[in-house]
Amino acid sequence: MKQRILLTALISLLVAVGCVPTPDEEIVSHKDTRELVELALQPPEAEDAPSFEPPASLHIERTCDISRADIAVSIDADVVLPETNRVPLVHIRKGTFSEDFLRRVMQVIGNGSRAIEVFPKSHYQNIAQHLMDMRDRGELDKYDSVEEINRAIIEVLAEGDSMPDTPVFSDRDPVTAPDIADPAFGAFFSSYCGISEDGSIFHMCMHSSKLSYFRDIHDATPFENTYNFRNALTTAQPMIDRGMIEVKYPARTIADAEEEARRVMEALWLSEDFALMHARLAPIFQYAEHAQKYGCKAAYEFLFTRKVNGVNVTYTDDLASNGADWDAPEGGFAPEWRYERVRLYLDDRGVLAFYCDGEPYEILEIPRTSVRILSLDDAIARFEQTVGLTYADDMQYSRKPDASIRITEIRLGLTRVLEQNVSNQAYLVPSWTFFGVKQLRDNAYIPGWEGEGYDGTGAVLVINAIDGSVIDPQKGY
Repeated sequence: MKQRILLTALISLLVAVGCVPTPDEEIVSHKDTRELVELALQPPEAEDAPSFEPPASLHIERTCDISRADIAVSIDADVVLPETNRVPLVHIRKGTFSEDFLRRVMQVIGNGSRAIEVFPKSHYQNIAQHLMDMRDRGELDKYDSVEEINRAIIEVLAEGDSMPDTPVFSDRDPVTAPDIADPAFGAFFSSYCGISEDGSIFHMCMHSSKLSYFRDIHDATPFENTYNFRNALTTAQPMIDRGMIEVKYPARTIADAEEEARRVMEALWLSEDFALMHARLAPIFQYAEHAQKYGCKAAYEFLFTRKVNGVNVTYTDDLASNGADWDAPEGGFAPEWRYERVRLYLDDRGVLAFYCDGEPYEILEIPRTSVRILSLDDAIARFEQTVGLTYADDMQYSRKPDASIRITEIRLGLTRVLEQNVSNQAYLVPSWTFFGVKQLRDNAYIPGWEGEGYDGTGAVLVINAIDGSVIDPQKGY
């Protein structure tokens, strides 16, 4: 994986669209974003000229001619364009959540509840019930025996007997009196529990790079393990489609849930700056094997990203750029920068979970409101030139005899590119993102596993629409 990403980063340094890399070429070690900006500002057309001409068709079908014959690459994809034909170049930096926004989240999402200081008796009864359900299913989890689980149940119930019937609230203000605050390092962390609208005990966490809420603290851990570190649908979708996982769907329709999600975004004053990118099923399980055996509940997931001048930042499954030890330059440190996005999960009871990932983008300037970009045909040609080399390393381990990549959507939007030698600043650049299903390696560990990208947000390749270079979202350039 490390080698593949490094190889992808090297490809991104090639500027000319017509330059096809070969193993013998000398590739520059880093791309200068200043050159990218200068190139974006060079087109002779008037600044308000259209960035592109709409393609003749918004559906592409073709078998790709790539340099690696051992990967079959095809395109059967809808083309998704912005509502405007003027795509900007945007200069941004990491912002911070304002006190006003944090209070809106506490009021709208957190039901205006104060922080709980002493949990009620029902809290401990719910913990005991969870242990009993686990025991009855034959799951030991961290316990060595059924007898040990039984002792834990007795201890939890005994502790609950000494607690009040209703919660005792604290006077602490999570915004002005956080658990951790260090302005010198920009550190802010505040965690508290409160009472949700339906009476369950929620958990709210606010810190410098993320806001998170889960309606019922007793179910929070498996959910967060599933949706904060990976995309559950990557492996689950083909299993669900084939009936290998029985999913209990919400009674409400996804359209009804979407209306509520939009109302929540409006109440948070986010609807003007964010737009819905994806609405999809969210099966709730931690392990595929457990879901196959017992089935799982599901909610609906709504994914919002920032829009600038009517053009959205393209959503992908990538969580952050930088942050890995091998990403940092020698003797330096590259801090993780999570991608900004808002995620709302709704079920029949309303908002199940809310996440605002990544520091909010602060727009410094818009150097060009309409950047002349690669045509769709040129972007596809560039995709064909680079996709084989990009995934060459994937073919070295457990290669499928019939390895393939199938592109299912091509989207024009904005992608974040880090500003060179400047901390916490970046550009949102026009990009053509190729989404699809990768079936490159066999996986004997997950029955029914067929590849990555079945839910539609797995980016196969991101092409910088200004210069035709390949952007690696995990590195940020």
